[in-house]
Amino acid sequence: MSTGQCKAASLIVSSFLLAILPLAFCAGAAVAASAPQDKPIEMRMAHFQPEQRVLMVAIKWWADQVKERTNGRILIKHFFSEKLATATEILPLVSRGGIELGTPTITYHISEFPLNNFLGDYPWPKMDEFVLWPRLIEEVPALAAEWKRNNVVPLSYGVVPPYGMILRKPVRNLDELKNFKVRVWGTNVPKKVSKLGMVPVSMSSAETYEGIDKGTVDSSLAPMDQHRALGLWQVAKYHLKCDVLPVGGFAAAPVMNLDLFNRLDPELRKILLDLQVDHLQKVKQLVGEADAADEKFLKDKGVNILSLSEADNKRFQQVAMEVWEQQAADLSGRGLGAEVNAIKAGIEKLRAEYLKTRR
Repeated sequence: MSTGQCKAASLIVSSFLLAILPLAFCAGAAVAASAPQDKPIEMRMAHFQPEQRVLMVAIKWWADQVKERTNGRILIKHFFSEKLATATEILPLVSRGGIELGTPTITYHISEFPLNNFLGDYPWPKMDEFVLWPRLIEEVPALAAEWKRNNVVPLSYGVVPPYGMILRKPVRNLDELKNFKVRVWGTNVPKKVSKLGMVPVSMSSAETYEGIDKGTVDSSLAPMDQHRALGLWQVAKYHLKCDVLPVGGFAAAPVMNLDLFNRLDPELRKILLDLQVDHLQKVKQLVGEADAADEKFLKDKGVNILSLSEADNKRFQQVAMEVWEQQAADLSGRGLGAEVNAIKAGIEKLRAEYLKTRR
């Protein structure tokens, strides 16, 4: 090849390279831009309950569904038994964005959630009705506003198994519970037992075994899974089924940092919110199965399962309603009367609709 031909060939090659370099750069930029979207979004989730508790079994199912329904775009790593944050630290940590997800219980945060705690203290007659909570929060702006103010979004709800009374000795009716020293917590639970003639003793669940064993308390308000899990069946051979407490629909509810939620693609946000319906049904199923299994375990360990009469259960419900109405009056006195009335109206409306579908 002559010198002239070499120069011509070199010019052709140079021109070709100059032509494709911008295309290559654009392609590289496109790959770089799409890479973060293709990479899974990893989120940490803090829990205060141990992994084997029924609501944690439900939350693992929820997280697996998030992974499946987002095609692996969101991956959740669990930290159980307060390994990442204590029960009272989870909510503020998620709120500040220190962690992406958590399962707090807002009964530990009454000052931040006065209205949602008021809703939670309503004496729901049946556990099944907790499925109404998402609609109540959607339809009563003041309830949704509390979550927004705390910079968290509830992605679903939890429910504790039905509460009863763990006893050192048997009782046949409410009158026989008078002067019983009962382990309680919070502000409203002591009022309920006091109205029935019992003596409230504030005590953490971790202290219950020793309290019953030493006679510091005669009884503890708790579901059957606590009677089993804390080994209370060794010192308390009676479990009284009764309508004592609300169903605790804010127990270990999965929440996400609101700023993070708003940054997610609309498609991912929709998947998370749509999952709520199936999760609530899964919670209901698992709680029912666990309660039945716990009752069988307790019976096998020699625990006697007792039940209150229908009349005594109505008395319990009446007392719970009286305490709830006092709570309503207290909130109204703090300038929240309109919000309280809206919550009451919402409960009445949605319960009526729900009960129609159950006839």
